[in-house]
Amino acid sequence: MDSSVLAGVFVFPAVAFAIAYFPMVSKVSRGLASPYAKADISRRLSAAMIDGLIVISLGLLYWTEGSLLAAAAGAAYVLLRDCVNGQSIGKFLLGLVVISLETGRPSSFAGSIRRNLLFLLPGANVVAIFYEGLTIVRNRQGQRLGDTLAQTQVVEGFGAKDLVKSFQDLLMGIGDGLGSASGRRRRAHVRTDRAACVALGVACFWLVSSLGAVAQQATPAQTALEVRLAEQAPGAGLVEATVQNSNEKVYLHPETIVTNADVVRATVVPGITSVNFNVAITFNSAGAAKMSRATASHLNKPVAILINGRVVAALIVRAQISDQAVISGDFDRSQADAIAQALNRQTR
Repeated sequence: MDSSVLAGVFVFPAVAFAIAYFPMVSKVSRGLASPYAKADISRRLSAAMIDGLIVISLGLLYWTEGSLLAAAAGAAYVLLRDCVNGQSIGKFLLGLVVISLETGRPSSFAGSIRRNLLFLLPGANVVAIFYEGLTIVRNRQGQRLGDTLAQTQVVEGFGAKDLVKSFQDLLMGIGDGLGSASGRRRRAHVRTDRAACVALGVACFWLVSSLGAVAQQATPAQTALEVRLAEQAPGAGLVEATVQNSNEKVYLHPETIVTNADVVRATVVPGITSVNFNVAITFNSAGAAKMSRATASHLNKPVAILINGRVVAALIVRAQISDQAVISGDFDRSQADAIAQALNRQTR
């Protein structure tokens, strides 16, 4: 290849991208507030290495055999690797998921293209490999430029380890069933034990369900929502609090921005797994105005969401928030339903 063509196709784009990269990272942070914790860096790097080996293998096949199919497959994998349940092969093996911050669900076909397109740009892709990795390490939520453009974040979720464990549990259950087939007396004993276990399980389920129904009927009026500005370091007048189900600490401002009175609607939305659910809340015009004013000067800092005085989520404000927010507190379906129903009941 002629040196001028090489410079025009690879060198100049690489230099231009390297110069513009960090200014772009700081200026295009138009993401939504993220309620999700940063995924483990070592797992992300390991997943990236696995995906990289797949692409390199296809590239070598193209280089040695001249296979255009291998080249096309490599490019397609780079671009679309996160479109199936938000997981590439590497992410699935390491238990990582790419989620959309706009929907709270795994990344879509379009989201995968937006977050990975940089890696197909000649010249710029070489720089992106190093700069994006550096940004992942430095960013508080582990979001690189591609994540900012696609409104996504990599979080820890269901992976191969969980699948293997589920398969092991299934095999153990089958083994226990086969083992119980030796001897009539043993079979009868096992049947009796199993019948007792089933009966006990049904009774426990009925008792827990009944208590849960009573608790849900008794407590909705006590579900109090507060949204407050928070800091990542202690300061005068700030109150230390720990985010529920984590070791993360935030420092709350004393003033409450919005409460139940500012909520128009609360709905349950899917989380990043099939057993986790979030609560999406919509504010009225007064609440939206208060959120907009409060968050305009609070960018890249946390906003705490409190339920009954406990911090259930600390969202990093990526852009000015107005009429919507998502409460993510690792809720199951019944917990999320109870919160949404209580908030809706109190807005009527």
